[in-house]
Amino acid sequence: MLRTLSILALAGTALAAAHMTPTVPAPGPGAVIAMHQKLFQAIDAGNAERALEFLSADLNMQDEHRGRPCTLFLVDGSGAPVTSVGAEASRELLASWIAASEGRWETKLTSARDDCFSGELSYAVLEFERKRTDTKKPVVRRYRSTSLVTYDEGWKITHWHVSPAGEAAAK
Repeated sequence: MLRTLSILALAGTALAAAHMTPTVPAPGPGAVIAMHQKLFQAIDAGNAERALEFLSADLNMQDEHRGRPCTLFLVDGSGAPVTSVGAEASRELLASWIAASEGRWETKLTSARDDCFSGELSYAVLEFERKRTDTKKPVVRRYRSTSLVTYDEGWKITHWHVSPAGEAAAK
């Protein structure tokens, strides 16, 4: 009887402790998608400072074979490609991309595939829609993107390729 009470008390203590433990996303695939959603929220809000927090620093640049500069392949408002190589150039490109997105936008993920083969490197393949909501007739743009992300106190984009999808790709 005493043993049963001790086990129940221990189980109750464990449950109480588990209930008080903050829920922080594990560094894995779900957290990679969550990071992209936060990035899109910052972009939609026009908050370049917050969006830039999701870009990685250049990695291993002293090694010519393993160097990974932060690289972005985006599209401008007309669908033309714009590119940056290197953390500073990528920060400038993303900030100008956000500034050029005049109006109020909402981004919605329509498809997401990701995987995490290590605790330090992951990828995500996304399809998303950006909808401009401050006009009489909403403008919807569809995109596909592939991201390589590294973990450094949170997931950070080291390579992001965005292309028009659907109707936008046909134009």
